[in-house]
Amino acid sequence: MLSKQLFVGQNLVLDYYDLDKDPQEEAKYASDPDYFWGMDNDAFPRPLTVFEIKKKREENLKAVLEKGNAYYFALRKKEDNYFLGVIAFPWVWWNSRSAYMTVILGSEELTREFFDEALAMGLRYAFEELDLKELTINTGEFQPYIMEALFRAGLHQAVQMRENVYRDGHYYDKIIMEMLQEEWQLKSAEVNCE
Repeated sequence: MLSKQLFVGQNLVLDYYDLDKDPQEEAKYASDPDYFWGMDNDAFPRPLTVFEIKKKREENLKAVLEKGNAYYFALRKKEDNYFLGVIAFPWVWWNSRSAYMTVILGSEELTREFFDEALAMGLRYAFEELDLKELTINTGEFQPYIMEALFRAGLHQAVQMRENVYRDGHYYDKIIMEMLQEEWQLKSAEVNCE
């Protein structure tokens, strides 16, 4: 039985990605290194045009339909439907019931305000709807707030890739965080008892 509404949170809504409108909004955020890294942490960071974002998201959504091993959601403010970012499961490995998830919000301010709720919604979708056994999320020492939020949510550090991310003239460790379904169930039960 689902513990809560999957797509509606206290302040946020997980919605379909609208290829006609959302790329224009997302382009406003794409010059932020954290946002770009969340979109594609293997690419060289640079501002993206509306056309480039639309093309990237068209490819993402095509993969969802053709392969059935990826999911992309627009993250919107509940009160006014304002586009805040994306929650994505770009790789789901059904044979092992594991996936990679990314939660990217448009600015540091939005991240501080909404990341915890967005993460909780993503975890709930992963473990209740997709029935995953294991979930991983990439971050790094260059994103201390996000690392703290992941630890608060009950994720554990699985891998530390030393000096793997180059940012602002420095190399930082890339951290791969993970959570198992049973860990999420225990954490979820604790939160519901409070």
